[in-house]
Amino acid sequence: MRAIDDYYFALRRLIDGKTQILPKGAPINNDSVSLEAGRKRGSIKKSRQEHKALIEAIEAASLIKSKTQNNRRPPEESDKQKLARISLQEDLLCLKKDYELALGKIISLTHQNHQLRQEIEFLRKFGGTAT
Repeated sequence: MRAIDDYYFALRRLIDGKTQILPKGAPINNDSVSLEAGRKRGSIKKSRQEHKALIEAIEAASLIKSKTQNNRRPPEESDKQKLARISLQEDLLCLKKDYELALGKIISLTHQNHQLRQEIEFLRKFGGTAT
């Protein structure tokens, strides 16, 4: 699993209040997501391009959490949409992982098929007929 996947899963646990490392009710920020993902504080950096969407998701979740804690009201529709977007990003990461695994299997099978065809060709030339 890639580090970015760990961060998104850690963010989801912080949002749901089902943390594994940090105490329940921990603030949602870059450092808490890093720590919950089992990484060092400060490992999420704005300068890294791959962290851009993650930082936006963290900021959106933090904003939503602070609004709901301060006002004790259900989140607005736009807030719900932001949480849904975060969930969709997590789903997308899982699908990308599955896709990469499937591509690896296809490449492996294609290579094996090529080797078997070469072996059949060799046997036909030098060993008689192949069955």
